[in-house]
Amino acid sequence: MLRKTICLLLVLTVVSFHPGIDTADVRLTGSKAPCAGIVQVRFVHWERVCDSQWDMKDAAVVCRELNCGVPNSVPPASAFGAQKNDRVGMSDVQCKGDEKLLLQCPHNTQFQQFQSFCYDGRYAAVNCTGPDEVRLVNGTSVCSGRVEVKHIGVWGTVCDDSWDLKDASVVCRQIGCISVKEYEHNPRFGRSSLPVGMSNVQCRGDEATLLNCPHKGLGHNTCTTERDAGVTCTGVVDKIRLVNAGDECNGRVEVRHGKRWGTVCDSHWDMKDAQVVCRHFGCGSALRAPDNNGVFGAGWNPVWLSRIRCTGAEASWFDCPHDAWGHNACHIRSDAGVECSEKRKLQPQMYKESIFLDPNTAHPALNISADGKRVTRLPNKQNVAKNAERFWQPSCVLGTVGFTSGKHYWELMVPKRSRKPLSIILWYVGVARQSVTSNAYLQIVRPESGFWVLARAAHLPYIHSMPERLSGLLPLVSPIGVYLDFKGGLVSFFNAETQEHLFTYTDTFTEKVFPVVCSYMSSAIELS
Repeated sequence: MLRKTICLLLVLTVVSFHPGIDTADVRLTGSKAPCAGIVQVRFVHWERVCDSQWDMKDAAVVCRELNCGVPNSVPPASAFGAQKNDRVGMSDVQCKGDEKLLLQCPHNTQFQQFQSFCYDGRYAAVNCTGPDEVRLVNGTSVCSGRVEVKHIGVWGTVCDDSWDLKDASVVCRQIGCISVKEYEHNPRFGRSSLPVGMSNVQCRGDEATLLNCPHKGLGHNTCTTERDAGVTCTGVVDKIRLVNAGDECNGRVEVRHGKRWGTVCDSHWDMKDAQVVCRHFGCGSALRAPDNNGVFGAGWNPVWLSRIRCTGAEASWFDCPHDAWGHNACHIRSDAGVECSEKRKLQPQMYKESIFLDPNTAHPALNISADGKRVTRLPNKQNVAKNAERFWQPSCVLGTVGFTSGKHYWELMVPKRSRKPLSIILWYVGVARQSVTSNAYLQIVRPESGFWVLARAAHLPYIHSMPERLSGLLPLVSPIGVYLDFKGGLVSFFNAETQEHLFTYTDTFTEKVFPVVCSYMSSAIELS
């Protein structure tokens, strides 16, 4: 009888230990190589992944999520100096291999159930090939030239057999240009001394990268370098902005290449470069040239430019010499920023409007007040209509009105305390794509899945972005102001009382977005 009671208590502990998990970061540790090491996940704290059922399909997802190419092998954790008895956060990962994120794979997070199995250092590890890249060379602009690919650190050309509009369109999109103007079957862009890296490329046209397209295999040569594929795309970089400071004259430097924003590597970044940026914006003189993400945080878009070499006298920042577009000289994420003498604080309250919550989108355990201004989490789910726009997981609700243009601002009162948290996350507030409710049991609350939010972790006196590594820890304030600039691709958060800037997401919105509130606690969140 005692043995049965102990087993029952263990099962109850397992089931209730980690409810509501819906986001995690992934990183590799224990190796100097950025694309090899022991796999760690972070829900709140960094934890190991047990290697139970770990295989090449699981490793492929990790390599893809970290932009590290494909897996070479799944070595034992001991190869990277793993210590026994480290905390484990996941086990029994069973990826198909095509998932975008590790957390999308079936897995087990019932920690006590497998903690003892991994006490001897049996942790998951990967050795990835490294990031794959594409560039255009010998062209008349950043959007034209001979196509070259890099795989496992080696550049090569692309044979033009089967080269067509679909193949060229993937290249244009991958390098941030808009569309195909011409695709080449001749050595118009000059002959290359590099080996042939790809042959018989047969893209559908919707692939994210050229190396995702069917081909004969990397290094397989079906032609000579006299038949290198080339392309001329439309669209060049045409904008620059400063973000994540709440001030138009300070922030992380970002540039737009085609339709996509990206950052600037801080390699060789100095006061001369910063001076030209400040002049470009009419923001006075440069006070500082922050680097290494120390002031304005790291971006998560591509690194478009590296080794900027301004003299300080240029009228426009785009007149400064720099490496080829898309070339990343930063071995770790390290984005450039500027601080100028003039200040132009954003005034989000100018766009303040009333926001109401839509009960037709609310998770069954959320109770929405009659006036649409207040949301609380109930102990049990309600019997509600099963409609296509309703959240079933996570525990969220959308606003009644979505946006496809303009600038908008609203404020929310969020609880600072919770006696009975139902999850490691208490709440999320921010913006979400309209299509997030189309996935009935979405598990990822982060920009990749259509959420730009701040989160509050249980029992911790701070709030953070998703994933947390983007911003570090932010002060716990209430009320919180949410600012949306649809065309500019900005979602910013403010202390609503002082208008102090907290954090800014930068992205490109391709569909209608809505205010979103997610709650895992009984205390109310209220819209002002």
